[in-house]
Amino acid sequence: MPGLEYDIIEPDDWSYLAGIAEILSPFELCTKELEGKRQYGALYDVFCVYDKLLAHLEEHKVCIAILSSELG
Repeated sequence: MPGLEYDIIEPDDWSYLAGIAEILSPFELCTKELEGKRQYGALYDVFCVYDKLLAHLEEHKVCIAILSSELG
């Protein structure tokens, strides 16, 4: 395929991807937590998880801003 020679992950890209993985990791954990709670789920479970994720995003606000500025 033409153009694939440019699709190489550089060392700087790995640190960028590690930052994204760190930010998204709690979303995966919380999703799995909610999947196993109850057969139909409950809104109050979602609110607790929402609070956790919001606090996580607030803690990583600077990191998110840096990653966003690198995107575009």
